[in-house]
Amino acid sequence: MKHLKWVIIAAVVAFVAYLFNSSMTGGQYRVEACMIFNGQENCRTALGPTEKETPRNAVNLARFN
Repeated sequence: MKHLKWVIIAAVVAFVAYLFNSSMTGGQYRVEACMIFNGQENCRTALGPTEKETPRNAVNLARFN
């Protein structure tokens, strides 16, 4: 049981480190997307490594936040 606990802790730490690293590396492309729903506007900016992927990321951020 103790071994499983340490494996889970190591996996969580690795995941957090991956998220931190991926958010700090930034992207070459920057896009701002705005969505209007029921009269409320929600805008988010996203950075991404490719021209194709970045707008999709911005839309997903605006949609789900």
